[in-house]
Amino acid sequence: MADSKGNKLKLSVVTPYQNFYDGEVSSLILPTTDGDIGFMAGHTPMVVALKPGIATVRVDDDTARFTVSEGFAEISAKSITVVCNSAEYPDDIKFVKMCKSYKEAQEDLERAKLIADKEARLVATKEIQQKVDRFKARRHIIEMYGTQDQKERLAKRLEEYGIN
Repeated sequence: MADSKGNKLKLSVVTPYQNFYDGEVSSLILPTTDGDIGFMAGHTPMVVALKPGIATVRVDDDTARFTVSEGFAEISAKSITVVCNSAEYPDDIKFVKMCKSYKEAQEDLERAKLIADKEARLVATKEIQQKVDRFKARRHIIEMYGTQDQKERLAKRLEEYGIN
């Protein structure tokens, strides 16, 4: 069982493009393929697969949230290393790029349905679905935790691109 009395975890979040986060945290909640899982100091060592979603970091009484994409996390009693394709704070999300990527993914999904080979179709669909899931995670973090200005800008872009 985790012992959280004043203990901290060293958290490292790494993407191919940057060392996104490196510091001590009180707790971390990650979106995994088995659902959201929380970690504190003293957690049983494990490796988990990540799915696109919102990660929540607590440092004492402060809470920060950011999106993560597919990847994995290695957990030990005193540290967590997250390796993922992307990680973004709400302030870093580019709405136009996000909406364009989503629209392209929707078009790609339609084309993937036409692939005759069943296994190839499943692989293509899975990869495209990851793009859709990243869009959903970014949209969700803005809608839930973004500033009023971010929410308004997102709503404007969604309308502009015809996204429900």
